[in-house]
Amino acid sequence: MGLRLYWVPRLTELARAFARNGGKLIGVEVSGKGTTYDFSPERSGSDNGLQWVRLFREDMRALSSAAISAALLAKLEELRPDVVFAGAIAFVAGATAVRWCRQRRRPVIIMDNARFEDVPRSRLTNYIKRRVYRNVDAVLIPAPSHARSFVAWGIPENRIFYGVNVVDNEWFARQAAAARADRAAVRPRLRLPEHFFLGVGRQIQKKNWPGLVSAYTAYRRRRPEDAWDLVLVGDGPQRPRLEQLVKAEGAAGVHFLPFLGQEDVAACYALAKALVLPSLGETWGNVVNEAMACGLPVLVSNRCGCAEELVRDGRNGWSFSPDKPGELSQLLHRMTDLADAALDRMGQQSRAIISQWPLRRFAEEACAAIRACKDSRRGFYSAGDRALLQLWKGRFRPT
Repeated sequence: MGLRLYWVPRLTELARAFARNGGKLIGVEVSGKGTTYDFSPERSGSDNGLQWVRLFREDMRALSSAAISAALLAKLEELRPDVVFAGAIAFVAGATAVRWCRQRRRPVIIMDNARFEDVPRSRLTNYIKRRVYRNVDAVLIPAPSHARSFVAWGIPENRIFYGVNVVDNEWFARQAAAARADRAAVRPRLRLPEHFFLGVGRQIQKKNWPGLVSAYTAYRRRRPEDAWDLVLVGDGPQRPRLEQLVKAEGAAGVHFLPFLGQEDVAACYALAKALVLPSLGETWGNVVNEAMACGLPVLVSNRCGCAEELVRDGRNGWSFSPDKPGELSQLLHRMTDLADAALDRMGQQSRAIISQWPLRRFAEEACAAIRACKDSRRGFYSAGDRALLQLWKGRFRPT
């Protein structure tokens, strides 16, 4: 797995929990290059009690599944961990970890956020997933909203634990408070307008930023006098298309900012009126956690994995269908029509909801998963599963 951006605080919290009980956590990273979050700072060595090693210096996209699997098997043989946490079984590290743990009769806990509805899968693929998952001892997934998929893949309900997609709520809340206190200096430094909707994320197809721009354009045309602006933070292959769309539709009030450091992103949350995440498909949507920790109302596509768990319609925002630009446009109007006091109440509700998903919950649930399966010393479920896991090495699929 890649130990950057979201994973460093989660695993650091878990390392502290282990240390309090006389244990140690070592992270094994395949490569720091070629990951989804190439823009985030690269780390190595040890920091805040979390130790990790990197298997390759090369870009992950240049590595074969066989090479990654062989290197990871060798590292696991060297470390001989008592319990292994690994990423999704569709990827090289996850598939390889299951194989090693069954060979060495060690517990394996998979961390994943997939759902049936996120990625179309054939009957054969789901059959293979069920075969692999019956060799897994427990899973750590985002929330109860995702549990039905893992039950369908054969994981017993008492081996399902939650909190894999938490963020550092307290850090974001502190950063937001500092930015609001210094808004007179922060706003011009980041070139932020007075009132704005905020979109944060990679500018790729599944994020559906063109859909948001279209909905925003319709909203702006209906209320040219008091419309809020739209700020898009990020970059990606769709940036030229988005800029062309804004120009073609004459969409006034759209601002593009590049990828920003976490402190500046938190400042954008702090000064925004509401977050909008219009994705066509998203296993979770960590920016929603971040925005809510900063006290922001949210408008979230119902195809985002977090929508069911984190969005309470009318309380801290609304969910919407990304296939219906008119629906989103109406919600932009609805949010703009709210009084400041109502927006503040929505922001407070966001904080209250996300307070149930702190970093601590990731560590607590991970430790609970260990307790549930720490005595497991089983081998492969069957000879056929042994053969399957020898053949299946997973693959790297950047998104």
